[in-house]
Amino acid sequence: MDAPDALTRYAEGQRIVGAYELAKVDDPDSGILSNGVAVTSIPEYVTVLSPYKAGLPYDFDQVRVFTWNVKKHRYETAFREHNVAGYLPVTVSSKPDPYGHAAEAAVPLPTFSYKILAGDATLPEADPETGALKPGNMVTKTYRLEGNICRRILAPGTPAPEELHPTPESDKKGKGKKGKK
Repeated sequence: MDAPDALTRYAEGQRIVGAYELAKVDDPDSGILSNGVAVTSIPEYVTVLSPYKAGLPYDFDQVRVFTWNVKKHRYETAFREHNVAGYLPVTVSSKPDPYGHAAEAAVPLPTFSYKILAGDATLPEADPETGALKPGNMVTKTYRLEGNICRRILAPGTPAPEELHPTPESDKKGKGKKGKK
């Protein structure tokens, strides 16, 4: 997949698996040129990324949303989730928040969903005959872009389901600066 050049520099050594347009922002002073013409309508994206490794049992391990800062004329990260076992497709739409109580909740805004392995699942292994992966129990996560903030859409009182994290979290104790004795 060819990601827009403006996003590739934010990939941080990861491979961009997919970049999906969420919304457009008007910025007449963006400074971006396309074929010698100033671009004033700047797209905002949700991207999914994975490391440059072959044979991973999932499609992506990181999700990032890039919004455009009109004052600074650059992309900024509005949302980032990493260390997940995610699977394509990512779906993008525009919906109201069915559980929100604020006036903005009734307004259709950009929404995106993706699937990751549930906490009780294990990483799938390839079928030796076909090479196909059959992931186990999945969790669908849905977020809504409200300005430059991403909010998860989850029914009130519903706990967030457990998720599988393929890479164990490192123990950060003892990694900070040591004080003087």
